[in-house]
Amino acid sequence: MPPHIFELEKKGSFEIDFNDPALCIAYGNDMQKFCGSHRIGFVVFENTRLPQDWIWQLKQLHQVWAPSRWAANVLLENGIPEAKVRIVPLGVDPHFFNSQGPHYSDFDNGRFKFLMVGKFEKRKSQMEVLEAYCTEFRPDDPVQLVLLCHNIKRLSLNDRATLNKYLEKPHPDIVIMNPFNDHEAVAPLYRSSNVLIAPSKAEGWGLPIIEAMACGVPVITTNYSGQSEYLRHDNPLIIDVNEYEDIYDETFYPEKGKFGVWAKLEVGELRKKMRWSFEHQEELKKIGSEDSLWIQQNWTWDSAAVKAVELLKKI
Repeated sequence: MPPHIFELEKKGSFEIDFNDPALCIAYGNDMQKFCGSHRIGFVVFENTRLPQDWIWQLKQLHQVWAPSRWAANVLLENGIPEAKVRIVPLGVDPHFFNSQGPHYSDFDNGRFKFLMVGKFEKRKSQMEVLEAYCTEFRPDDPVQLVLLCHNIKRLSLNDRATLNKYLEKPHPDIVIMNPFNDHEAVAPLYRSSNVLIAPSKAEGWGLPIIEAMACGVPVITTNYSGQSEYLRHDNPLIIDVNEYEDIYDETFYPEKGKFGVWAKLEVGELRKKMRWSFEHQEELKKIGSEDSLWIQQNWTWDSAAVKAVELLKKI
């Protein structure tokens, strides 16, 4: 906590000027909970159809900030007036996420490592990754798939059964890790991996993607939704999206089609990207170095703050 905020908290009171602009970072249906002379809502989402209670509340704001052009277009398509919509990206902290820091010593085993970070859910495509990995590589290949999922112990019965299907038969090496207590502790894990695999069907922004890039780790991901804002599109690991499907997940999006569409991922294309990365390891290093420089120069939290301040000054 910043020292000046800590001092205010100790005093037990805050002086609030209701003539100041106010920024609320929350779900779109929580925007009724704050006030100010100029009310700004910052929203992050993965779906293309917004719930009606989001739309009603976002329309009452003076401005709606979103982190990408993709998200801004979704807001417009859902009826948010163009005059209200602004783009303010997210970013990374280069102090933690860079290519020069320590590595994860437990990973020094000579295998080519595919790392996947994020909640285990249909949107993140872990099932497609498991299918692609176990089909493309043999059990004796020098590869390793590492899954870092904070909800791995709370899977639905269907997801658990599918995961066990891959784990119970002969397969190339798979490691399932428990989450770290500190978010920044994942940086050495990024740097110890050869490639991050993140073929999401949709992302609000994709923090693991941009963090891995900042650490010099190439990323296999889809050229769709939030991450399309900062990806380098000449990257051979990028998966182009040509088809879409109704959003459905029995746990998180149980009403099929209610929340719009997301990318349809082809396992065959994912297999090609995984094979290419395994067979072009020197080229991967070059991609990783270029990605790291790109992120460090253009997509830090400081650069995001500059854009936010520029918008606030115009009020």
